[in-house]
Amino acid sequence: MRCPKCGQENTAGSAFCRFCGSKLSAPSKKRRKPASPSSGPVAKTSSPSNDTKAQGVKRRIRWGRVALLATVGILVAGFGYGGYIGYQAWQTLPSVQSMVSLQAMGQDSVIYDRFGQPVARLHGTVNRVNVPLSEISPNLQHALVAIEDHSFYTNPGFDITSILRAAFVDIIHRRAVQGASTLTEQLAKDLYLSDKKTLVRKAQEFMIGLELAHTYTKQQILDMYLNEVYLGDGASGVYSASKAYFDETPSQLTLAQAAMLAGLPQAPSLYDPLVNLKLAKQRQLQVLNAMVKYGYISKAQANQAYAAPLNLHPVAVNSANSQIYPYPWYVDKVIQVLEQQGFSGTQIFDGGLKIYTALDPTIYNIAQNAVDQTMNYNFGPSQSPNPTYQAAAVVEDPHNGDILAVIGGRTFSQPFMEDLATNPSVQRSTGSSIKPLLEYAPAIAKGYTQMSVIQDVPIFHVNGQWWPHNDNHLYRTQPPLAIRIIRSKFWPAIPMNYGSKGVEPM
Repeated sequence: MRCPKCGQENTAGSAFCRFCGSKLSAPSKKRRKPASPSSGPVAKTSSPSNDTKAQGVKRRIRWGRVALLATVGILVAGFGYGGYIGYQAWQTLPSVQSMVSLQAMGQDSVIYDRFGQPVARLHGTVNRVNVPLSEISPNLQHALVAIEDHSFYTNPGFDITSILRAAFVDIIHRRAVQGASTLTEQLAKDLYLSDKKTLVRKAQEFMIGLELAHTYTKQQILDMYLNEVYLGDGASGVYSASKAYFDETPSQLTLAQAAMLAGLPQAPSLYDPLVNLKLAKQRQLQVLNAMVKYGYISKAQANQAYAAPLNLHPVAVNSANSQIYPYPWYVDKVIQVLEQQGFSGTQIFDGGLKIYTALDPTIYNIAQNAVDQTMNYNFGPSQSPNPTYQAAAVVEDPHNGDILAVIGGRTFSQPFMEDLATNPSVQRSTGSSIKPLLEYAPAIAKGYTQMSVIQDVPIFHVNGQWWPHNDNHLYRTQPPLAIRIIRSKFWPAIPMNYGSKGVEPM
């Protein structure tokens, strides 16, 4: 630094001049622009306004760096948390099963009669019957795609616009509150995941959705979704829902009915037309407008469908243990046989079994009426589920042993009543019902006919005594075989298969 008195240069930071001993002034803290060669030895000082501008520039650069660092930190933390969520989702990710397994999971089992016609559907916790996509109304397919996932046929299993919108809402609320699910992701959730809204579950939904989209075609995914989705009133899948609300099959649905069903997945209980018809109609209108927007129908068709009657025809859906099936004695016997063969309750009621039987509905009804009329005529009607006086019947085809009907008692009045016809725990004598099996059938096989005559006289000796004998000790000499069966006398059945001097082998 230069001494102001003698003009000599001194070492920077010196307090006194080493040449003249004068006190040196403190150096300026401001950086000065180096003097140009043309300038003199004295540097040019800046004005106060320039100093203020310089300080302002420094302040803006400092805050910019803070903002940049904060942004980087947030991004790093976000990617780190996202990676953690992804790792957690991957660790607990279920495997995607084959479509055959999916179609058989949680659907009703069906019992068929001897003519191949369905007579009863067995269901437990889930009421579902799978139907192919070709048997589902195109109106319903279009309505569902329009309202739930309009880009279904073109997206890769996810919709990035919906994801960003939902992510923004979730960040604001600091939790998962809004869905961004495509039909594929909804199917992934319905098949493999819970309804709990968590980020891990959303990540799993996304991953499984991608795998489903990679594994199956759009038609297969739509087929699975329509057979899986819950539509309220205990109905899962469009077949059960069509029956529950309209008593129709999915192929018979009108545009108005299809739009009503397509609006249910978002909130089945809220938009239930059997409970909240006004809200259901509002939702139906949203579906119809979506179909117009995406070109499935015209505005005129939408207006016409909205004004059309729904023809609601509700059919109650009962759970397993509370439903009285058609031909109940026979159906209960079928369930019992399946259990004895090792089938579990889940397999029987939710396994999608097709059970073919020898049931003849006409013969069943005749046999049930015969039991009821006979018992009511002789003992009067009974309101008790366990009447004191009972009767039972089993009808068998003698040519092949098929069981055509099982009647376990009077008219079936509650689920799983005691079967007096086939239940081995029932401690009741067979009585005269055993005669056609043990006596008359072998006799007919030997050549007897309904007009064959056998003497009704006591001629059988055991230790010098008559045995057996008619309970009233009355004998009718020579009745034909048909009359003997009708009157159910004990003694006339004996000579057909037993000799007069002893028992003959059968």
